[in-house]
Amino acid sequence: DGALTLFHLLACRALWRWSRQGGRGLLAAAGLCSGLAMACKLQGLVLCAALAFWLVIDRRRRAGALPFLLWAALPAAPWYLKTGLETGNPIWPFGARWLGGLWQPELIEAALFRVSAWRFPRDADGLWRYGPQLTLLPAAGLALLAGPKRRLPPFLLFLFLPAAPLLVVSLRYHEAWRYLLPVLP
Repeated sequence: DGALTLFHLLACRALWRWSRQGGRGLLAAAGLCSGLAMACKLQGLVLCAALAFWLVIDRRRRAGALPFLLWAALPAAPWYLKTGLETGNPIWPFGARWLGGLWQPELIEAALFRVSAWRFPRDADGLWRYGPQLTLLPAAGLALLAGPKRRLPPFLLFLFLPAAPLLVVSLRYHEAWRYLLPVLP
C-alpha cells in the first residue's frame, strides 16, 4: 500500500505540474509513476484510469491522455501480461466473471468475496477495527478547514479525484480503508 501511494502521489504531482507548465518530461514522469503504481497493486489501475479521465475531460489537456497512458503502460504491461498468460485474466483474481481465467474463476472470485466481504451487522465493528479514522478523519478535517465559505486549494481537489472510483472498487472488501491511502493528500 505504501509503494502504491508513493507512486500515485508522485504521478499526481508530475501531472499537476505538467498541466500548469507543460513539457513532455513531466508528462512522461507522471505516466511512468502511474504505471509503477499499477505494477505495485491492481488498485493502481483505477488510479491511473482516474488520472487519464481527468486529462480527457478538459479540452486543453486531452492531447496528453494518450502519451500519459503509453508511458504508464511501460512499467505495468509486463506484470499484466504475465498474469494474463499464467491465469487467462490480466487482473486475476478480480473480474473473473467478465474476463474468465483458469481454475474455475467464478468459484475463486466467490471464495475471495466470502473471505473478504463485509457482512452487516456482524462486521459493523470493522468500521473502526481496520482504521478508517486514518483515512476518513484527515478528509473530514480538510473539509472543515475549507469551511462553508472557503474552498480547498485546486491541487487538493485534484488529489481527491480518484477517491470516488477507488471507493466504489474497494468498499466491497473488509480492508477497504487501507486501500484508500493513495487518495489522502
